[in-house]
Amino acid sequence: MDNLPTITSRVAISEYPHVYIANIITKHNAKIIGICGPSGSGKTTFAKKLAETLGNERCLVLKVDHYWRFDRSEMGARGLTGYDWETRDRNRFLKDFEALKSGCSIDKPLFDYTYERPANRTEVVEPKEIIILEDTLDFTELTDLSVFTYAPDEILIKRRLERDKYKKSFESHSDLEAYIRIKSIPAYKAKLLPVASKSDYIVDTHSSNTIYKVIA
Repeated sequence: MDNLPTITSRVAISEYPHVYIANIITKHNAKIIGICGPSGSGKTTFAKKLAETLGNERCLVLKVDHYWRFDRSEMGARGLTGYDWETRDRNRFLKDFEALKSGCSIDKPLFDYTYERPANRTEVVEPKEIIILEDTLDFTELTDLSVFTYAPDEILIKRRLERDKYKKSFESHSDLEAYIRIKSIPAYKAKLLPVASKSDYIVDTHSSNTIYKVIA
């Protein structure tokens, strides 16, 4: 795997990676799970499958990108990308996170994915036994177990161009591709890739059934 830390050991598994991780979570009674990785690496899909395996009635998937503070143009003016904590309302997220851990419901903000901006609306979220955090940020210090989702750069680009073609935050397909190649990928490598070495496991979402344990 290009660019990833060498302090890993490939895990021989006979099941899907999300099933393997679910078994680890159950074995260690982990309650706070972190799923982080670059945009297009399969975080949302992996988190969804993990929650389904553990039981949706037990799991809350909390997408931290709902706490975005700026729209895409404001981020550009500030020189920020989705890999910067400054783009999220961290204080509000941490307050909500602590409330959920304490068994309290929250009014979670919502994010408009079409225009990539805060939606200025909220939804009530009830606490559950297991909280799965998901985003392009480092929250390893908050979790009992963390997973880094990985895919090669060109796969990330291909997935994003297909996934984000409906978005209105870029004027054209070529503008979107330029942003991904010139700003997003370099920001990922500089700011998020080092988090792979702080995670417990790395899941290669491009290679079927491939998972690595990070050796501390």
